[in-house]
Amino acid sequence: MALFVKEARQEQEMKWAWIWFKQFSSFHGHPGVSRCDFSADQVIQFLQSKRDANIPAWKRMRIIEGLITFR
Repeated sequence: MALFVKEARQEQEMKWAWIWFKQFSSFHGHPGVSRCDFSADQVIQFLQSKRDANIPAWKRMRIIEGLITFR
């Protein structure tokens, strides 16, 4: 059974991964942080700031997925 996958899905995922990573890096004041150079605690702090800014849970999940993709 073949799965239907939209064309360019991976490109979209990487695009959003870069967007979230840039915001994440900017939040921590380290625009040059490497891909693997962040901890779970840093991600939690970033997500808490998004929660405090009333960002919906579904979007915070997308942020997590983007950071996982980026890493």
